[in-house]
Amino acid sequence: MTTTQEIIQQQQELIEQYRVIANTYKDSQVKLYKYINELHKLLLTNDPKSMQMAIEYIGKLAEKAKQ
Repeated sequence: MTTTQEIIQQQQELIEQYRVIANTYKDSQVKLYKYINELHKLLLTNDPKSMQMAIEYIGKLAEKAKQ
């Protein structure tokens, strides 16, 4: 039989796991938004080299998304 203390410990462990996952997700989301913002800046320049670089980066993102 599980004691109240064991149940509390299990709940605390689950909460900590959830916190770690949520923070990791948030960090990844922030990095992705920054990356998209940089791509957007490259595309807005109307410089052919910058635009080509942005297209290449988008292609790399698309390849990762397929995996």
